[in-house]
Amino acid sequence: MDNKSSGRTAYAEGAKFVSRRMRTEKEVIKHLLELEFSEDDIKEVVQSLKSDGYINDEEYAVLFLANAFQKGRSFNRAKRELNSLGVSDFCIEDALYRLETEEHYGITGRIVLSEEERANEAMLKVLEKAGYSISDRVPEKVYARVARHLAGKGYNSSVIYKTCSKLNRDNGMGS
Repeated sequence: MDNKSSGRTAYAEGAKFVSRRMRTEKEVIKHLLELEFSEDDIKEVVQSLKSDGYINDEEYAVLFLANAFQKGRSFNRAKRELNSLGVSDFCIEDALYRLETEEHYGITGRIVLSEEERANEAMLKVLEKAGYSISDRVPEKVYARVARHLAGKGYNSSVIYKTCSKLNRDNGMGS
């Protein structure tokens, strides 16, 4: 295959890959490497896709964080996931700043940015699913379920402790 047709094919593959859903630059590079395109072709394709607006790690980070926060994930977990997708710490911090401003409020809806508030919402969902409210005495196993759920969402131990301390535990001693 000559160089020109190889470049066009690489662009077509890259465009097809990003057409399914938004992708990071690292994801596109990995995909094209797996298809065994040359590094020169890949570099050219990525630059073209970026200039055409198909790859934008900054926008990806904003939407990813908004989605992660709406799912109750911690910032640290979302940041780790974005880093693994090749998004820089600078882009992530910028995305967080953009979410905190009014600029993206309308696009992403209500986003609870406080780790404690997101942890509280996640705790309330677990309680509701188990048939309890925050004012009920909660069995030890439900308390542990809340703590495990928050840990799974990526919250650090101090946030988990602060959130779980709001629960009225039933430790089996009677009241």
